[in-house]
Amino acid sequence: MNRSKEFGNRLAAERKRLGLSQSAFAEKCGVRIVSQHLYEKGDRAPNSDYLMAARDLGVRISFLFEVNPPDDRELAMLYKQLDFESRDEMGRLLEVEERTFKFIDLFKGFLAKR
Repeated sequence: MNRSKEFGNRLAAERKRLGLSQSAFAEKCGVRIVSQHLYEKGDRAPNSDYLMAARDLGVRISFLFEVNPPDDRELAMLYKQLDFESRDEMGRLLEVEERTFKFIDLFKGFLAKR
């Protein structure tokens, strides 16, 4: 199955989990039912306004995109690694902005390994 179809199937599953018909879900997300149908078939991709409205209804966006966020243990390991790798030559922690960029790099690497 292609990724568009998988996205559509996951969107339909979330809508059903929330107990909403296609029509009701479409209305709450600000689209016509034909658009909702196309999204769920995987023939059209929704825009960010739609996704934010869906999120506000309780849709798990990470589920739609098959992103499995790290659990608390994994996050703690990333922060520990960040503390180790985000120090200057004197052993002091780097400034917040530098640490933030470093964390983003670590997080991207973590997701790529999954």
